Amino acid sequence: MATEDSKQKDDKDSKKKDEFTFKVKKQLIFPVLRMEQHIPIFVQIIGVIYVGKEVKSETTDKKKQNEKPADLCHIINLETGEAMMIVVPAIVKSVLEETYEKESYVDLKFKIVKGEKAEGRRYFFYKIDEIE
Repeated sequence: MATEDSKQKDDKDSKKKDEFTFKVKKQLIFPVLRMEQHIPIFVQIIGVIYVGKEVKSETTDKKKQNEKPADLCHIINLETGEAMMIVVPAIVKSVLEETYEKESYVDLKFKIVKGEKAEGRRYFFYKIDEIE
């Protein structure tokens, strides 16, 4: 059983921890939420889709040398509440831009599921649902 002195010490320690609180002004680096086959992700898009930075590759593979920078998007992972980013596949970008005029997909919530790889192609099928 805890003594009165140990309770007071615990209270002082917890107050010290509480004294060092801060508020994040701006998040500069975002973890990437990776889309895996057949596992739905639930996201709120909080920024427009944009082209990432070009990464110089030292590979001799001509296909990889000619690859365009990835399309990226800032999101909130609705399962964790964490601000993250996703690499936006071309098909997902195309569907969002065709369905929602003038980037009106921003602030909306979606369930996205990466499906099977298209036979003989480099891309996957996706299912995208707007959710409440």
